[in-house]
Amino acid sequence: MHKSRTAWTGKLCSFEGCNRPHYAKDLCRPHWKQQADNQPLRPIRKYQRNKIEYAEAIRLGEFECHTCRTIKSLDQFYKNGNRYNVNCKRCHQDKVVARAFNFPNLASLHKFRNEHRNTCAICGRVDDEKGSKRFAIDHDHTCCSTAGRSCGKCIRGLLCVSCNAGLGGFRDNIELLAKAIDYLRSHSERSERIGFLDGLPLQEADSTQIKDDD
Repeated sequence: MHKSRTAWTGKLCSFEGCNRPHYAKDLCRPHWKQQADNQPLRPIRKYQRNKIEYAEAIRLGEFECHTCRTIKSLDQFYKNGNRYNVNCKRCHQDKVVARAFNFPNLASLHKFRNEHRNTCAICGRVDDEKGSKRFAIDHDHTCCSTAGRSCGKCIRGLLCVSCNAGLGGFRDNIELLAKAIDYLRSHSERSERIGFLDGLPLQEADSTQIKDDD
């Protein structure tokens, strides 16, 4: 006997202490099966519960993240071979970052991001968490030279992917950044000059150019 279903409604099993999704008659699938077999309802053993939960998740196309306890579609989980990771992509990425930058736990990492308002310290862009990558934790490379890793004491702030890559490209060199600014300004003035000449009649533009050359 099989009861088909397309999506979980949010209802849980009524058996005390069981937090698995509702399947039928106010029970989850394993407890419903116990009742259908005229067996007394009893807790599901841990190894059996995990196996059944995983199979149910695959059938429904959604899974509960073991970290944030949020039910998400399977495309929000990394796949290891034939099995899905127990943590969603976002929590998995956060755990990698927390370890790399020596945050004691995920709560400390989330607190850091909230203190910086999830905003890039350079361009002011806000991390809407919809992109494939979170904003980068920026640190002083003179202290910890390995990219993407820090002792935790040299963390400087929060940067978007573009601004973080920009600083990395200039190797955190203030002199190079100043030269880049001068370069952009000089070409900006030249572009404005060319735009001014483009707006003049051809003969007048030529005479203006001659005067400038003199």
